[in-house]
Amino acid sequence: MRKNPMINKVNRIKRLNWPETYKHWDQRGVETCSLDRRIAYNHGKKWANISRILQRPPSVIRRHYEEFLAPGIKRGRWTGEEINELAKAFQNHGENWEQIQLLIPGRSLRQIKVHCRYSPKVQNYYNKGKWNSVEIKNLKEAFGKYGKNWVNVSEAVDTRNFYQCREKMQSIKCFE
Repeated sequence: MRKNPMINKVNRIKRLNWPETYKHWDQRGVETCSLDRRIAYNHGKKWANISRILQRPPSVIRRHYEEFLAPGIKRGRWTGEEINELAKAFQNHGENWEQIQLLIPGRSLRQIKVHCRYSPKVQNYYNKGKWNSVEIKNLKEAFGKYGKNWVNVSEAVDTRNFYQCREKMQSIKCFE
């Protein structure tokens, strides 16, 4: 029996067989339409079968489907109501993302995580307004100590999240 070069010993698809550089999903939607047809043809989401045809890793195909093609997924800006619901859910459940996703219909798990991570409106224990002189001083000291490790910098500043610290430090560097 001849072995399939696409499959290794533990029956997983080898990453080495994929192209070195992954191109982005095409803008015209040819690949996306092909993915829709393949899901219908395979009677479900058999990512390994579809990946052989589309020449992309199964994880990339699954994520593209869940982000852009899954029925009921909203795209675009978050409404004020959604942000308020997300803030309440984040306050009640912490980083239990599956529980939060149940409370916010129409948004993918990845959308929720990204929005929580970058939005100070959701994480209400961070300041949202202008930076005061004490925060800027703490930011500069923490940046001198930790460099571009923004999580540690934000913990040292204590009143801002890592994204706010990074953005503020970039603006300070621009004006120096």
